[in-house]
Amino acid sequence: MAHGPKQRWDGGKPATPEGVVTGRFAYEFEGETFEGYVAHPSNPIGLLPGAMVFHQWYGEGEVEQWRAEQLAHTGFVAFAVDMYGQGQRATSREEAVALVGPARGDAARYHRLLARLFE
Repeated sequence: MAHGPKQRWDGGKPATPEGVVTGRFAYEFEGETFEGYVAHPSNPIGLLPGAMVFHQWYGEGEVEQWRAEQLAHTGFVAFAVDMYGQGQRATSREEAVALVGPARGDAARYHRLLARLFE
């Protein structure tokens, strides 16, 4: 399940599978707000395994949401991570380069962000 569709869907993302609940989840890190996407089975029985879905360089979007929903449909609590900050998504190659730049410039900060996600 490493890769999703290579292009956008006509008419938008496929419908959320039956039995899956989704929502946005905001979290704070070093004074900045991030907002990911969580999906889980609607009627879980017992503890569920967890999975994180990491976005491509354009930021968390439909493909990552779809992947989280697919994982939830198979029994996971899945979280599509936001690595750029709430509302920060690229719409062009130039914007993507600008958003990914800080990760390359401060890898230690992104390691701390990832560790924060596991708390």
